[in-house]
Amino acid sequence: MSILNSPTMVAAVTALSTLFASALTGWISLRVQRHQLDRQAALAAAERATQLREGRREERKLAYSEFITQAVRTADANLAMCRPEASDPAVFEEVHSAAKARLAELWPMLALVNMLGPQPIAAMADKVPLALRTELDVAKQHPGGPPSVLYRASAKRIRAQREFASSARALIEELPS
Repeated sequence: MSILNSPTMVAAVTALSTLFASALTGWISLRVQRHQLDRQAALAAAERATQLREGRREERKLAYSEFITQAVRTADANLAMCRPEASDPAVFEEVHSAAKARLAELWPMLALVNMLGPQPIAAMADKVPLALRTELDVAKQHPGGPPSVLYRASAKRIRAQREFASSARALIEELPS
């Protein structure tokens, strides 16, 4: 009986083969598991990024909407100074104070729009309160009207509002939801 045919040698070769196969299977399993974990981490990171973008989009949408709404309220308050009843000094003082208060409420909203950006939208937003301030100053010079005295100032304000709203809408629509 040769040493190669001995039962001890057969048992040793079988044991070594089993150990090698077990080690190879373990290594392959480890690689597959590591690949799966890496893939899961990448998917989780992509999901977090999507949620962050969607949150930023909604935050901007709300801030832009509130800003435009307040700008319209301020414009209405400015126009009230040119209505016939505003020719009474007491009424004029009341509507003038209301217009200044509306404009003052717009500044924190502008700060939020500037903070959320992006810069081109923030720059367009900056023009809106300046145009409203000009409109307020013109209305203050003509208590009680006629509203047509606000034509140029209102046209500038309307243009600034439209540019801002148009750019804001384009940004919101281009961002993936």
